[in-house]
Amino acid sequence: MIDITFEDVVRVTRELIAEKGEDFVYASPHPQVDGLACFYAHEMSDGSIVPGCIVGHILPKLGVPLSNDWDQIGSTSSLIRELEGDGVIGTTESKARVFLGFIQENQDNRETWGKSFELALEVTENYDN
Repeated sequence: MIDITFEDVVRVTRELIAEKGEDFVYASPHPQVDGLACFYAHEMSDGSIVPGCIVGHILPKLGVPLSNDWDQIGSTSSLIRELEGDGVIGTTESKARVFLGFIQENQDNRETWGKSFELALEVTENYDN
């Protein structure tokens, strides 16, 4: 089981933004679902599953196995509860939950991943676990 801490989430998010670039904006690779829709994972034409939105990239970097079933779940908080209930995730610090929810929300509003990261850090700056 994987325990998710705020420090780990921030660390892997920094790594992800360094890879993608601060100005990266998520767009679905599938035209029929492009626009404001966000998907945690995408099934490609060859059958492979690839990360989609920012949380879809962050969780696998923490060791959570990527699944196309995540998109059936809905919100980030629901996804985390589902993964905990399934025994994939042990515990998730409250501050990490808040950070993941806000970074996803900002990304869904078409913010760059760099700006989404900054805004999520601002929200969690004085948050106690």
